Amino acid sequence: MELRVLVLLVMVLASLVVALLTGILQVKGGVAVPAAAQGGAIAFGGSMTLALVVATWLEQS
Repeated sequence: MELRVLVLLVMVLASLVVALLTGILQVKGGVAVPAAAQGGAIAFGGSMTLALVVATWLEQS
């Protein structure tokens, strides 16, 4: 497996972990579930954007 694919896979998994932890911690903090889901989705979107930027950078180099 190429390094680029491996890095992208790790970043996607890290994005999922960030989203899940964001949602779980918000629910434990007393935030309503829909708002926690929205926070998790925003965290996932931000993490995936970073992952795509890194993947593009690796592809260009």
